[in-house]
Amino acid sequence: MKRALHVFFPPAFILAFAALFLFGCGYRPLSSSSSSTYYICPIDGDFEGRLYTDLAEALAKSGRYLSSHSDAAYELSIAIVSNPIRKDEEEIGFRYAESATKGNQMLVPSEKRQALYVSLSVIELASGKCVLSPEVIRAEVDYDFDSDLFDDKVVSTPTGTEALVTFSLGQLENHETAKRVASRRLSKRLASQIANYLLCKVEL
Repeated sequence: MKRALHVFFPPAFILAFAALFLFGCGYRPLSSSSSSTYYICPIDGDFEGRLYTDLAEALAKSGRYLSSHSDAAYELSIAIVSNPIRKDEEEIGFRYAESATKGNQMLVPSEKRQALYVSLSVIELASGKCVLSPEVIRAEVDYDFDSDLFDDKVVSTPTGTEALVTFSLGQLENHETAKRVASRRLSKRLASQIANYLLCKVEL
């Protein structure tokens, strides 16, 4: 009868092999003392602090850390900018609406695309070197809304008529409400893109 051959590897050998495999595949440990610590300067144009908060959350989810300026490895300088070629908001969807009071039809907007641009630069604090020159990062979201321009959706009330969107319990949204919701989604999407961009351009 053949006897099974048992090979014993010392724990030190197993640890060394695992470390060689992980680092060879590009994995690196992330800790608060690693190079993945950032200081975010106040974001120019972010008056409510929404993008700053969303970026801090996105960095934390991706295994990076915020730190004070004296302890951080990198300084992020971000400014919200406008695009001279493309609008920050543009109409991309339309529908025909019939006026309940005027009896005619017209084409009204029903879908828009909202975009947000930022200029991002990164400085390595230990050396003072600019490791990422100003780069423009863009995010966008599309959203539907019930047009405020026409009155084809109206209901009778004791005082006259009211827009149906007023009584829709959220199933229809006017332009301003839909725009606010879209802006919130847009900020989170842009923050996530910035975090991913840092991983690809700065930390590799």
